[in-house]
Amino acid sequence: MSPIEIIKAVGLGHRYEKEDEGEFWALREINLSIKRGEFVAILGPNGSGKSTLAKHFNALLLPTCGELYVNGLDTKDENNHWQIRQSAGMVFQNPDNQIVATTVEEDVAFGPENLGLPASEIRQRVDEALTIVGMSAYKKHAPHLLSGGQKQRVAIAGVLAMRPQCLILDEPTAMLDPRGRREVLETVTRLNKEEGITVILITHFMEEAVAADRIVILENGSIALIGTPQEIFPRVNELQALGLAAPPIAELVNELRLAGVDLPPSILTVDELVEQLCC
Repeated sequence: MSPIEIIKAVGLGHRYEKEDEGEFWALREINLSIKRGEFVAILGPNGSGKSTLAKHFNALLLPTCGELYVNGLDTKDENNHWQIRQSAGMVFQNPDNQIVATTVEEDVAFGPENLGLPASEIRQRVDEALTIVGMSAYKKHAPHLLSGGQKQRVAIAGVLAMRPQCLILDEPTAMLDPRGRREVLETVTRLNKEEGITVILITHFMEEAVAADRIVILENGSIALIGTPQEIFPRVNELQALGLAAPPIAELVNELRLAGVDLPPSILTVDELVEQLCC
């Protein structure tokens, strides 16, 4: 494993066994490397294996076959799990499942307290994490009084207080309204660009992946497409065949190109489209 890689999957497969359905493979032959500081979005239709793959990155699930390494540590070795979960922090879809305390600052302090850190270090980590996610003003608030987007930012702060090198977010905006989704995505993007944290975002909102460095699309547990947003999103017909819709701007650009308008296929934002049309 290269020192610039934080996660590496080699021939990764995962098989579930259900009493009423028998066994089925949720992941098949996943070969994937994620570099330190990279922002990777993992997309795919329901049942494609996105959440199963995410749980492997945090050693919540272990390979049925193949290998998964986090920071060079093999997830199959139980002795590595504590270090792996400190390196790769997980944020789930429903923030209520991660919030455990009666005030925001107590919740963010929960992880560092379990590490046995001194009070001064915990205080520093809590203040730093809340500042990073823009929730310092709410540190004395009760979490249940916050909006969905605010709760999710508190959940992210709780993970950040553990000082992970990699942040794994499993559909963190699925339960949020558009404003909450925007708050969380802006926070995640800032963590990646300004703090240098590796981000792995599992999402079914295609437009959220525009900010990523690279996109991985799963179908039936296998990697169907992989590349930059500029490489993936212009492939509108291929995405539709996978049961996915390209971001609205990519679809609009595709329609304009089919109508004869001379545009580069890699346009992904409104500003880029306006700039091209006004040239």
